[in-house]
Amino acid sequence: MNIGKKLKYLRLSLGLNSKQFAHGVVNETYLAYVENEEGKIRSKELIAILNQNHLSIIAFLADFGNIQSDSFFMRIKQMMLFLIKMYKNCSNQVILARTF
Repeated sequence: MNIGKKLKYLRLSLGLNSKQFAHGVVNETYLAYVENEEGKIRSKELIAILNQNHLSIIAFLADFGNIQSDSFFMRIKQMMLFLIKMYKNCSNQVILARTF
């Protein structure tokens, strides 16, 4: 699973349309572009979408590794630190929707 597919899965599981899910962060066309693996999403936007929908960033990232290994938790920690740094300092930084 990639970031775009995971966002779509979560949006659908919450019973929200694209506009409701990304309200005030990105428009529904842009979200569809990301969900369909055709584009990128800024780390700031990803975090904002997760936060406004009361979704855990750690839980979101958990599907991108092996939860059986200690290295998985180190990887999650590194990704979290990266995303938080990007959110605070580099609002123009982008990550590929297929990343992780």
